[in-house]
Amino acid sequence: MEDGVEIINGERFCRGFITERTDPYFLALRRGAEEIEQARLAAVNAPVRTLWRLIAPDTYEQSIEPDSAGLQIHGIAATPTINSHKQAIDCRGIEVELPVPLFSEHEDKDQAIGTVFYVRRSPACLYMRACLHDHFAAKYAEKLIKNGTVSCLSIAPVRGNSTPLATVDGIRFFSAIKLAEVTICREGANPDARFEVYRKGDDGKKFWGQSSTARVNPSVFSPDLAEAKGIAYRGPWRDSEQYEAGQFASHQGALWAALIQSKGVRPNEAPGVWQLCVKRGAVEKMEKAHAGI
Repeated sequence: MEDGVEIINGERFCRGFITERTDPYFLALRRGAEEIEQARLAAVNAPVRTLWRLIAPDTYEQSIEPDSAGLQIHGIAATPTINSHKQAIDCRGIEVELPVPLFSEHEDKDQAIGTVFYVRRSPACLYMRACLHDHFAAKYAEKLIKNGTVSCLSIAPVRGNSTPLATVDGIRFFSAIKLAEVTICREGANPDARFEVYRKGDDGKKFWGQSSTARVNPSVFSPDLAEAKGIAYRGPWRDSEQYEAGQFASHQGALWAALIQSKGVRPNEAPGVWQLCVKRGAVEKMEKAHAGI
C-alpha cells in the first residue's frame, strides 16, 4: 500500500509503503541480499590469510610484515627427526596460517612474547623467522636469548588438527599437522630445532641448507657407538682445531656434531654451527678411550 504519491514533471513517484511486503518470494530475496552483505563484511574484517608460494622443488614459503620492531630470531622449528616424545612429523604436511604466536616454554598463553612472520617449508625442515614484542616479558626473553641461555625451539599443533599416520615400534608418525604456536625453550624435544639472533641479510641457509650429518639418538647412545656407526670423533673440542661438517667433538661432557666447517667456535655458543647429540655426562668414557686412558 502506498504511503503517498507525488507527481513531478509528469512522473509519478512513490514516497514509501505503509505496510512492509510479506510475500515469501520478496522475503527470500531480502534474506539472500542480507547474507551476501554479511559475507562481504566478514571478508573485509577477517585477517589476511597467507598462501604458500613455491620457491624451489617441493619447497614453499609464506611471509607477512613483522608486527614489531623488536629483536628478530630465526632457526629450525621442526624436522622429521624422531623426538624425545617418540614422535615424528612429515614437514611437507605442516600447515601454517600466519601470524603464528611465539611463546616461551609452552607456558601460560595470556600473551605471546612475539610473532612468527616468515616460514619456509621443505621435506627436510620448517624454517621460521620471528620478532619479539616490545613488552616487559619479551625484553626478559631477549636477555636470555642474547646470553645463550635459550636457543632451542619447539612447536605445538592446533588441537584436533593432527593426522596420525602410523605407530611403529612405539613411535607415532604424523603425516600432517596445523601449527598453533612456536615456543623458545632451553631444551626442546627435537635436537634439530634451534635458533639464533637474526642478522640483516642472513638468508638462513646455515639452517635449511645444511647437509645432513650422522645423528646420534641419546636414548640409544653407548660409548662404542662412534666405532659402530663410523662417526668421525675428534675428541674434546679445542679452539685451535678446525672441524669439518659431519665430524664430532665432545665439550663440557656432551657430544656435538659439526654442521659446517669452523675453527674456534664453541659448540654450546653456536647453534648454527654445532648440533647437540648427546647430553652432558654420557661421553666421559668416549673421551677417555680417545685419550688412551
